[in-house]
Amino acid sequence: CTSDVSVGGLGDSYFEYLLKLYLVSNKLDTKSRDAFVSATSDISRMLTIKTNKTEYSFLTKMVNGEHDLTMDHLSCFYPGTLALAAMQPELHSHAAKWLSDAASILDTCIAMYDKQRTGLSPEAVEFDSESGEMVNGPSYYILRPETMESLFYMWRATRNEKYREAGWRIVRRWILFCRVDDGGFTGLAEVNVATPEGTDVMESFWMAESLK
Repeated sequence: CTSDVSVGGLGDSYFEYLLKLYLVSNKLDTKSRDAFVSATSDISRMLTIKTNKTEYSFLTKMVNGEHDLTMDHLSCFYPGTLALAAMQPELHSHAAKWLSDAASILDTCIAMYDKQRTGLSPEAVEFDSESGEMVNGPSYYILRPETMESLFYMWRATRNEKYREAGWRIVRRWILFCRVDDGGFTGLAEVNVATPEGTDVMESFWMAESLK
């Protein structure tokens, strides 16, 4: 048991599936819907931080009541979930706020990829409390789906070409750095090098989610 609060590791699936439970119930599960709407307000108020100088918006963690200025790649599911919610007509009154939050956080997720020499995201990044600059935390890459899913839903919600372009950049980098000659795709041990080394592991969610 932990008192930590996060939209990333240990918390991401709960927030994601509040909305998706509502949708798969044919919108009959109003308890999950209401919990999701309430959670988005609290996440915006308590866990979303915008750096002063670089203007990154990111989802922090609360550790012992204090902000830990890190963002997991896992947290990058959240912009897409907000976009999916914003596309539901009965939730229209929240749509403008959700899409605004989604756009600013997804810009940070895109930067997590674009700032690396491979063009693929580390597992987590940290933000300097003074400069606001993004620096890598754990720099391995395991073919995670979260940013790709968010790019897909934000494209559907906004038709902004930058989301399709960002997704296509990631696909090209998968092919360049992660494709294995005798079949499959591998994760990378380090993303911010010119010639990354593969981990020889293809996670199950690569097939089940990232490619989907």
